Order: sequence, then C-alpha cells, then structure tokens
Amino acid sequence: VLSVIPYKTVDEAVKLANASIYGLAGAVWSTDVPRALSVARRIKAGTVWVNDYHVLVPSGPYGGYRQSGLGKELGVAGCLEFVQSKQVWIDQGRTLKSHIWAPVLGLDRIFGITYE
Repeated sequence: VLSVIPYKTVDEAVKLANASIYGLAGAVWSTDVPRALSVARRIKAGTVWVNDYHVLVPSGPYGGYRQSGLGKELGVAGCLEFVQSKQVWIDQGRTLKSHIWAPVLGLDRIFGITYE
C-alpha cells in the first residue's frame, strides 16, 4: 500500500508521516541527499530508505515502531530480542581477592576496598 499525500513544507510531510499508528518503513525521495537524510532521521519508522525501497540486509535490524510488528528481527538487535539480562550483586565485605578492574577505576579508593 502506498499513500501519496500532498504537503506544503517538509515539516508538514514529517508530521504526516509520523501521525500514523504504524511505523514499519518509509522512503524519502530527493535529489538533495543530505536534506533527504535529515528528513529520514526524523521519520519514526523501523526502516527508512532514501531514493530506494525494499533493500534489507541480514545484519541490519528489521522491525517497526509503534503498532508495526512485534519487535526486531535480524542483526544484533534481533538477537537481543531473545535475551533477558540481569545483574546479581552480593556484598561479601570489603576484602576482595581478584577484582582486576577495581584499582583501574579507582573503586578501591572510593569504597575503601582492600585486597588479600
């Protein structure tokens, strides 16, 4: 489906493009590529093409914004859709045996950590 809607200014065109509840993909066509890139950055969609359409690469994330799609697939962003990260911290006192990064970051001085 292609919508062709007249507009008077670029700001109005971006506002119209972003007014949809969907945001899977969009395209900007222009002979002024830097200006088209500026417009593309303002469009709220998962993929925005400049002077082209339907080009996808497996290493790039694919998925939409708002009510388009169920997240991302492909690329690192797609893999991260299947990951839940968590940190677990245990306070074991102020004596640490092998925290290589603590002295580098100065955490030993900040927190008064001593080493065995």
